[in-house]
Amino acid sequence: MGVKYMAAWAASGILIIASGSALAGADEGDAATKQQLKSSGTEMVPSETLAKPKAAPEPAPVQPVAQPEPQAPAVQQPVAEPMPEPTPSAMPEPMTKTASMSGPYLRVDIGYGLTTDPDGTQSAGPTSAEDSGNFGVFGGGAGYRFNKYLRADMSMAYRPETSIDSTSAAGNSNASEVDALSVMANVYVDTGQFGMLTPYVGAGIGYARLSTGTLTTTGGNASETGETADNVAYALMAGGAFHLSDEIALDIGYRFISLGEMVQSGQFSDGTTGQATEFDELLVHEVKAGIRIQF
Repeated sequence: MGVKYMAAWAASGILIIASGSALAGADEGDAATKQQLKSSGTEMVPSETLAKPKAAPEPAPVQPVAQPEPQAPAVQQPVAEPMPEPTPSAMPEPMTKTASMSGPYLRVDIGYGLTTDPDGTQSAGPTSAEDSGNFGVFGGGAGYRFNKYLRADMSMAYRPETSIDSTSAAGNSNASEVDALSVMANVYVDTGQFGMLTPYVGAGIGYARLSTGTLTTTGGNASETGETADNVAYALMAGGAFHLSDEIALDIGYRFISLGEMVQSGQFSDGTTGQATEFDELLVHEVKAGIRIQF
């Protein structure tokens, strides 16, 4: 084989290698010419018909992870310290001392009494149209409280003179007067304190003296002198004490009291003696107010 043929085969191998490189994706500038391919016995294949490799998908952009904003440190609220409970010495004492402590007390009272009309009798027979006047009442006393609920006292009350009028069996008008003094031993039960008020109930027994004046009879020839009657008295009470301070209370109450019978002397101004004029039990409804001082 001559040198001319060996050179041709070498050129043909080079062209085949070059065309393989073009088939692998060389650009148009590197493509072999038709003359070169013809000389090498290879047809040129257009590059458009070659399958282009798919482009790799672009990776999705990485979203930055939002970092939490730094929180401001919480401000610690100061813990309120509990208020100290007041000591017993610092607390005001309720006004219950008067209603609960024991000890002596004094009282003064003033009031008004509504009398009932007692039946009367004279020597000629029973009287009629009896009418007794009302009393003013002035009194006082001393007592002792034993505990919160129980107390007792001795009281004295004076009722100034009031009128007693009636009609005799003969139709004559009788007129006289009477005054009353009473001394009573009383026991009270306080039912409990409600704010400033302490209600109570009570009962008493004692002595009453009724003193009558001269009884005059219209149309008669003589008048009848007065007499004193000593009687057993009894009473029922109810009321309330309003505490103005620990030691002083305003006592407002009601008392029903029986003062007993009242009589005339049976001695007449003309010197004769006859049956004494008598009146039945004198009953009085009294309303009173007073001050009670606890020691």
